[in-house]
Amino acid sequence: MQQRSGFAGEKSDRCGLGHFLALANAAEIKNRKLDLFWVALSIGFAFLTWKYALREAYWPIWLFILLHLQCALIFAIRQPARRSSKRPLEILLTILSLNYFLAFEPVPIDAAALAPLGALVVAAGALLTLVSVHHLGRSFAVLPSLREIRTDGMYGWIRHPIYFSYLVTALGILLRHLTIYNLAVALVGVVLILCRIHFEERLLAEDDAYRGYMNAVRYRLIPGVY
Repeated sequence: MQQRSGFAGEKSDRCGLGHFLALANAAEIKNRKLDLFWVALSIGFAFLTWKYALREAYWPIWLFILLHLQCALIFAIRQPARRSSKRPLEILLTILSLNYFLAFEPVPIDAAALAPLGALVVAAGALLTLVSVHHLGRSFAVLPSLREIRTDGMYGWIRHPIYFSYLVTALGILLRHLTIYNLAVALVGVVLILCRIHFEERLLAEDDAYRGYMNAVRYRLIPGVY
């Protein structure tokens, strides 16, 4: 009887291990499908941006095509997240912060005295985004996620250089299309980015390595300020 009981226990252990492996495999498949979705979305944005670039004589737009293709490559090879946020409010704010640029209202370029300067600032913001995403590498994500902590490059200066680059880009758009309405849109964008930082750091601070990184790199967004 004891032998049969031991055999049953061993069989139960094997079943438990098999169930665990099946769940892990299902989670991995789900994550890969999500990554492929982001790959397709990034390539789609690159195509739409390219179509826009063919119509408009606005040279900084080509940098955003490179950025979308860079993101597509990273999504295809990035590390699986140890933990990701699934809170509806955080997902909603992430979507809004990525798309609030669409709310900017263009003005005739001939009437915009700061348009040339605005184009340069937009290009600077795009370059900063490219460099920041490169430094983040396979840890890059859209939604708040816990992956390998990166501390090199621009991440040795501030904890959220990608969001800093978003603000630089928004400033360039504002200079190019300076109106009270667009100023209000830019301020809303700042609030959305600050919310994203709060939500992300709430998740990332669960990791001991990130808490150490927070102590080493004091500023979130602007060196010496915040």
